[in-house]
Amino acid sequence: TIGNSWMTDGTFARDTTAVLLGTYIGKFTAALNEYILQYVTFDGEDSLSVGDVFTASIWVYSTSAILGTIGCSEYADAVGNDLTEVAYTHGGKGWEKWVVSHTVTDATSNRMSLYVKAGVGGFTNVPFDCAMLKRGGDVDWWILNANDGSSGVISYEDAQEGTYDWVGVETNDVDYVHPWAWVQKGDQVIKHLQELALACGARNFRVDSAGVLFMDSGIVDDAPASLGALASSNGISGGLIPVMNSVELKGMYLEKKEAIVNVWMAGASAGLAKATTDTDGKFSRTVADGDQIPDDTLDKVTTYIAKYAGYEATRREE
Repeated sequence: TIGNSWMTDGTFARDTTAVLLGTYIGKFTAALNEYILQYVTFDGEDSLSVGDVFTASIWVYSTSAILGTIGCSEYADAVGNDLTEVAYTHGGKGWEKWVVSHTVTDATSNRMSLYVKAGVGGFTNVPFDCAMLKRGGDVDWWILNANDGSSGVISYEDAQEGTYDWVGVETNDVDYVHPWAWVQKGDQVIKHLQELALACGARNFRVDSAGVLFMDSGIVDDAPASLGALASSNGISGGLIPVMNSVELKGMYLEKKEAIVNVWMAGASAGLAKATTDTDGKFSRTVADGDQIPDDTLDKVTTYIAKYAGYEATRREE
């Protein structure tokens, strides 16, 4: 509850209006320099060390301009060792995030504090939500903490854990079993992501200029029993061979040749019915008035396609 997790010399009460996350927010009424404050204790494996960086943040709601300060300080029990403060002017346009970072400077420090002070003009029922104290720098992320403190003091062991995306991800769901990847220091994570892309049969695998990872799979649904039929083919085949955690694709690779080569001769084509004599390798036909060429009945096609360059097909496996 607000009364146990925070201490104040103003008025800080739990409320359900203007909630940003969860069920409740805290409304703060204060005169100049009156504060809300919470201590977080550290001991054992979680003990503080000189050089540790902590970031304190809180979201503030207001529809008019207000002045305030957010601070983060380090203590040895009740003795203050060092602090960092940042003054803010709220723009009065709804929710704004106030942030401050502090680097531990004293080896005797065993607790950190997050606090907010009212500036000139004070606060009147100003909603606060999503207060966080975390190791490291600021991220656009927060998490609900269901654990309560006592008289404004809470242990670091009561912290909630959560995850967040380093980059945005645009992908679809593929169900498969993939072994664990051991990422050593200095490894390029992209290499392991490429293994995932191969296992998922990704058609599209890239990171765009906004830092969003795209990995769209071509095997979201079960592989079809048939890949379909080609309208026409000449020595071209294709198929899917499933192997463990991967899909092996086999087919033909078309390589474009720059030189113009002969790829079709009308006179040698079995698909063309010659209605007249074939002279000097040239195809000729007499077409009556009103008829058309090609003829659907004779030629089995309604359109001829002229080809001017050749392509050599070579076998290629992925």
